[in-house]
Amino acid sequence: MGHQVKVTRADRLLRAASDLFVRLGYEKTTVSDLTRAAGVSKGAFYLAFPSKDGLFEALLLREMRDYLAAAREALAVHPRAGSIGALYEVALRGLEASPVMAVLLRRDRDVFGRYLRQPDNFFRKFGAGHQSRGEVLAQLQAVGVVRPDVDVDVAAHVMNLISVGWVTVDEVLDTPAPPAEEVIAGLAAMMERALGPTQPVDLAPARALVDRMYAEGIAGLNAMLAQAEGGP
Repeated sequence: MGHQVKVTRADRLLRAASDLFVRLGYEKTTVSDLTRAAGVSKGAFYLAFPSKDGLFEALLLREMRDYLAAAREALAVHPRAGSIGALYEVALRGLEASPVMAVLLRRDRDVFGRYLRQPDNFFRKFGAGHQSRGEVLAQLQAVGVVRPDVDVDVAAHVMNLISVGWVTVDEVLDTPAPPAEEVIAGLAAMMERALGPTQPVDLAPARALVDRMYAEGIAGLNAMLAQAEGGP
């Protein structure tokens, strides 16, 4: 029973944090703001999280986990699951659906503020140990869904540039944009033509590989989230 109460408090605080941190920024959001929005006492706050930093980091971990979980579910029913185009399509749709993931990707200084200067901030604490996009592309290349002539490090850098551009373009351009779904479909098709095989290949090995990567990523983030929430 006690564990269930803790989970409920944590979830309410995380929902409040998702709105307040993005809207007001980390520095301007106080524990009082968070407890008021979540409808819990300050005592309940500190039973769920050790500090405002702890809640902020738990929010980022939860959003990353939910992003991966949603991508895994989307790929499970995608007709081209395992192809590089499908993977990129699902990734961009996830960014479009999650304001917190967009903030995280661009390390938005309006949101993070002085938190980024902390020596043990989220990126230093939790950033190590994850596969780079280049490493993922190399594994996809090994199962045939990325052409052997593709330089995976260059391709990964280009994909990173596009992803960051996706979440920052509105800040630098004020021209009308096509519907997001059309742009995502276009980018996915471009990635498939640029990186994918010229002949049909069996996508099953890539589907299994990607599903395993997502499962491992979700499990790792769940473990880190439990730690951030003060669990064992």
